[in-house]
Amino acid sequence: ENKPTTTLIHTIKQQQPTKKRRSVDITCREKICEWTYRVIDYFHVDRECAYHTMSYLDRFLMSYSMDRFTYKLAATTTLLLALKVHHPHQITLTNVVSELSRGEFDIHDVNRMELIILRTLSWSLYPPTPMNY
Repeated sequence: ENKPTTTLIHTIKQQQPTKKRRSVDITCREKICEWTYRVIDYFHVDRECAYHTMSYLDRFLMSYSMDRFTYKLAATTTLLLALKVHHPHQITLTNVVSELSRGEFDIHDVNRMELIILRTLSWSLYPPTPMNY
């Protein structure tokens, strides 16, 4: 799609009930970080993938403020993006989206958010990690 990224985020937000539009705080980040490690451990993936996930998410959040629903979508998307880039053959992503989000969003939502995130990060998906040092 050729819509500006802010329009896509706005469209995603408008599809959700207003009770889920609370702002993101440090507790949200802590819960997402813990959730990321649980998912990565469940799939027996290198924990460095969690670092990539949170790096993508934090860098994306530097450009946008969002509600909790959109934050969860962005977190799920960055996790799947990190898995896709750094562990491409371990997980069939289309089968786990609904399960990871507990049915809140589907692969189409994730694909749209992935495009927004990639554009926002200028496709920079290989930042240095603590393992590089």
